[in-house]
Parts: sequence; structure tokens; C-alpha cells
Amino acid sequence: MHNERAEALKNSITRQSQFNKAANTIQQGLPNPDPPPEMFAEDLVRGYRVDIWDDVSKTWHSLCQRSATYDLDKGTLVVDVDKEEGTVRLAATTSPDPTSNPDIIWLHETLVSWLGWSLCAPPPGRTIGHVEGDHSDPVTDASAEVPPGLRLRTTFAALPGSLPRLRYGRKYWIRARVADLASNSLELTPLDFGPEHSAVNARLYLRYEPIHPPAIALFKPNPATTETPAEGESMERMAVRSFNDTPLLNSVSTFQRTRRVAVQSRTTQRDAEQHGLLDRAGLVDASFFAMLAAQDNSLAEEKVLTAGPLAGGDPVETGYAVIQDGAQLPYLPEPLAASIAARIFDHPAFPSDKIIVIPVYAGTVWPDALPFKIEIYDAPGDEPRYDAPSRTLLIPLPKAARATLRLSVKPTRHALGLLGVWNWLTPAQRTQAVTIDGHTMTLEEMALQGQHWMLTPWRTIELVHAVQRPLITPDAPKISINRDEAATFALPTFVVACSVASTDRLDLRANWNEPFEDAAANELKNVSRTDHAFSVKITDEHAYAGTLEFLLQAPDLVRAGGRFHDRIATKLHEFHDTRYRRIEYWLEATTKFREFMPSALLTEGGDPTKPTETHIKVTGTPVRTWIPCSAPPPPPKCCTWFRRLAGFARMTRRPRAVGAVVVGFASTSIGRGMPRDTARCSPWCYRAPRSQVTRTTSRRDTR
Repeated sequence: MHNERAEALKNSITRQSQFNKAANTIQQGLPNPDPPPEMFAEDLVRGYRVDIWDDVSKTWHSLCQRSATYDLDKGTLVVDVDKEEGTVRLAATTSPDPTSNPDIIWLHETLVSWLGWSLCAPPPGRTIGHVEGDHSDPVTDASAEVPPGLRLRTTFAALPGSLPRLRYGRKYWIRARVADLASNSLELTPLDFGPEHSAVNARLYLRYEPIHPPAIALFKPNPATTETPAEGESMERMAVRSFNDTPLLNSVSTFQRTRRVAVQSRTTQRDAEQHGLLDRAGLVDASFFAMLAAQDNSLAEEKVLTAGPLAGGDPVETGYAVIQDGAQLPYLPEPLAASIAARIFDHPAFPSDKIIVIPVYAGTVWPDALPFKIEIYDAPGDEPRYDAPSRTLLIPLPKAARATLRLSVKPTRHALGLLGVWNWLTPAQRTQAVTIDGHTMTLEEMALQGQHWMLTPWRTIELVHAVQRPLITPDAPKISINRDEAATFALPTFVVACSVASTDRLDLRANWNEPFEDAAANELKNVSRTDHAFSVKITDEHAYAGTLEFLLQAPDLVRAGGRFHDRIATKLHEFHDTRYRRIEYWLEATTKFREFMPSALLTEGGDPTKPTETHIKVTGTPVRTWIPCSAPPPPPKCCTWFRRLAGFARMTRRPRAVGAVVVGFASTSIGRGMPRDTARCSPWCYRAPRSQVTRTTSRRDTR
């Protein structure tokens, strides 16, 4: 590292401009030229020759030694140099965009970065180039860049045996020798020049990347079959389904099983080499190169057609990684993954703090890591376990259960010592006790169990056992009605058994007879009315951050509707009037697993434009109750006066409010003015139950 390199480069450019100006003045032979500026050592620096010290060889090695071949004018003159030292120089770049500011120079603060090979010779193998015209990236042989017009071709190679091995867990120290404009520098010496103190100052080379968790692939039981994701599933969401179309099927186990394959994450040849996995007896084994060439592939990919987002739209093609049962990994696996730690959260019969350990190698060594299967099924009484002969993590899942599987690498103590983030901690900090989810352990214990996300991040897989209909029919034994004075709505409240795990919402529905006056036929009629009173969203308080709409009084026993709690949303049934009604209420529960059901259950006759919930809900028994009148009826209004017998009588309109006894004829003399033909006045009379009669007007008011 070189701090403030930008400022140093700016000052260097300024000084070089002064040198050029003075040189031009001298060459032009102008009289009385200014004296040339004074030069310092940094003004004569051409570059640096970098050396590295390691604690295995305990000697200094040059990272710039190389052999060279210089070809002038396409073979006119070829010069071979058996041994020379290159230099590491300033690398400043400008933007290739011609519209950008050419005066802006990009300069990295790092002077040099060593990745285990020579700094002045290309590594073995081919490189990926780039063609500006068509933006293609062809694979070519490594070659030095030569300025246009210069008929020179160079070939450089690192000297055999001149480079130390870069390995995690070893100690290294670095120094740089200055090379002047004539490429002169101090000669390489295997010992310290003096102030290096390499044995004391050497630093551990550590890995600062975490140990990556396993990846997930689709399972191929045979070459012709692939277990593709069904409705609602994805690569990291697995589901089995119980089609409990009747309540009797709630206790019948489903035969569905869903499987995925967990494969170790992929690493690179360089990473494997720096972990020392390509060494034998301290040397790189040449026989590994054939293995590297063979295991440089990705998992096979298959295209699967899935339903699109629009009803009746074209299916969407999605690519998934697949692996056949018993197949080996086609790539190099994670070097530090020796076993996998599996934890299951929110499982109703398995504690979340229990860890299932799955070995990565069973009678094999790196790079022959073995995948393992994840299988979910329905088996009451069974518990999650790892089956070693079949290499399968078996997870039984009860109906309507949602669990989370968390997979992470369980590192060894040696692997933990190679992680740079872990080595930031002091011994006291590593043994510090922490409490997470009620469990107390030290940071070291947590890390060794693969439960520290900074060191061993995990991959989560959602496990679902979907049911077609809710597991409990919402039969409310009683529905209480409250109605405020003059309110046009009622407040039904109920306590009902409800499967919180399998119910998405409760719908309160109602049916009653609505009387109305047929003016053309001059008679009263009844019309059956069916209404949706309100819905109650059934949520899990641990997974839902919104306002709850019900109160959980006991497991699977909810109280909802009306107004009974300040923190529970008020639910009401709007009638738009104040009249009395005799009414029947019932509850309908809809499944929480709609997205996991096939389209045939969600549509009418398979028509995607006609959605239905008939096949994914259960209906409770109707409960009869009464909606009280909340306001007195208005006084009757006079239609016309007519003379009858000895007095005058008037005809009044029948009030629209329910709950009073109304007589359409009145007389100025009680007992003498009432018509004897009661059939004539029956269309204008309405009699309500005695308990609902409300006094509205006095006799004097009706005259």
C-alpha cells in the first residue's frame, strides 16, 4: 500500500514537466538558460522489485525474476535471456470513453497485489481477451501488450523454483527494492538487508471470505425424469399437499413426497491451491491437472415451463440446476466444508436448537464431495433425521405446517483458524458468552456449530405441508349482537374454533328476509337477502407485523368481530337502516395454501378467467339471532281526509320503520269512526312483535 498516491503522482507530473522544460531550453541553445532543477532519488525511480519471505523456506524470494525472449521484426533478431528481473511500475489509467475528461486519471492505492505467481510473468494457461469492435471475449494465449508500430514481441516466463507457495495459514513478509532509470537495483539476497526483521514481522495469510453454504438443485431419480417444482414451489421452497376435500380426510396421510438435492458450493482452482489441496509432500502434484480439467463444469441445467403471472397467458420458461441420483459433482467443492449443520425452525415436533450433522465425505476425500437429498413427507409420529445409507435428510411435516430448514457448514477447529474475521477476535472475546433465542453459548461454540453468520452464512429452505381446506370447520355456538343507538350497523361478536395454521381468513355471511312494499300489487312481500358481513384475516403474530384482527384465547380458539379490544380492529355489519331483523349468520374459512393448489381447484371448469373458492373453504353451521331496532320509527304522514259517518277520518301512510303498531284509519270520535270492513284497511296495517313495539306518537299527534 502507498498512502496518498494521487497527491504523489500529481507532484511527480509537475516536477517532470519542469525537467522537460529545462531540457528543451538547453537543447535549443538559448542564452542564459535557467539552472536545471535539483533531482532527488524518487525522481530517478523506474519501478520496484518486490521480494517475499515465507515461514516455510525462511528465505527471501524475488517475485520479479523471469526468463525472457525478445523477437525483433518478426524473427530478424531473437534474443533469449535466461534470467532477468522485471520491475513493478506505476499503473495509472484514464477512461476509454472519448467524451470523458482526459485529465482525470484513475490510480489505485495498492502498489502491488500478490496472488501466488510472478509479478512480471503471466501465469500458465490461456486468457480471456476483449475485442472493442464487436465486444467479444475470445480465449487467447497470454502475450505482452506492445504499442502500435513497435515491431517487438516479448515472451516472459517465471523461473522454475523461484516462487514460494501462497497458502492459507502460512506467514509472509514483503519488501521492495528500488530500480532506477537504468534498471539498476540492489541484488537479491536470501537474508534480511537489516531492518526487515522478517521472522518477527511476518503476518498470517488468512481467508477473509466466509465458508459458503450448500447450493440447491432439482433431483433426477433417473436420466429421463426430473422432479420439477409444482404449484407454489421454487428451488428453495418445497411443498407436499393433502387434498382433504372432506373432514374425514384430515386424518389421512398424504402419499406425496418432495425432494431436492443439496450440493457443495463451487470453488476455483486458485482457491483450492491456496488451501493446499493440490499439494503432496509440500509440492504441487502434477497429476491433479487432469482432475482440474475434468472438474471444471457447472451443474446441468434444464428448462421448465411454469404458469405465467396472467390468467390464460403463455407459460414462462425457467432454468433450474439439476443433478442425477448418485452423480458426482462436476466442479471443485468448497475446501473447508467437511460437514453440514442442519437446523429446523418452527417445526411442531422438533426443537430448533437441535442440530443434525451431515458428513460431506463418506469414505471419500476432497474433491469427491457427496451431495445429499432433502425429502419432506407426511408421517405422524416420525421425527426429522439423517439417513446415512441413502444420504437423505428426512423431514416429516404435519398438515398445515410451515417450517424453515437452515443449512450451513460446520467448520473444524483448523478451518476456523484460517478465517481472517475469526482471527480479529482476541482469546477473551472468543470465549465470551452470548445468549441467542434463550440459549447461552460462547462465540467459539457458536462458530464451531456453524451458527455464526459472519463465518458460515446459511441457506434457508421453506418447507410447507399445504392442505386443500382448513383443518377445522368454524362452527360458532353463539354469535352476540351489539347495536348502538341510531346505528345503521350491527356489531356481531363470536368465539369460534379455527385452525390458525391452515386458515387464511374467516368470512361472516348472513341471510334474512327483507320485507318490502309492492306498490303496484298493493301488498307486502319478503325477499331473501344474503350478505357478506365482514372478513377476519387469520395471521401468525410471529410472522405478521400488521394489526391483528382477532384475539387468540386458546390454541385454535379465536374471538373476533364487533368491538371488544382497543388493539383489535373493529368489525361491523352494515345494514344502511335502523330496522329490526331476524337473521342467520354462518362462518366460512378459506385455506392459507391457495398458491399451492392446482388450477383445477381454483377455477370453474378449468377456465382461468373464472376463479372460485368453492373447493378451498369449509362452511360452518348457521346460527339464528336477532338484530334489534336501534331507533323509533318516524310518525305517520297524512295522505288525504275523507268524511265517514259522523266524523272526519284521515288516511295515513304506513311508516317505514319496523317496531310499531300502525293503524291507517283514525276518527275524531273513538269507537264510532273505525271501519267495520277490516279487509279494507289491512293493506295499511303492520303489526310487529310485542317485544319490539316502541311508542312513537300520541293520539293527539295522529289527528
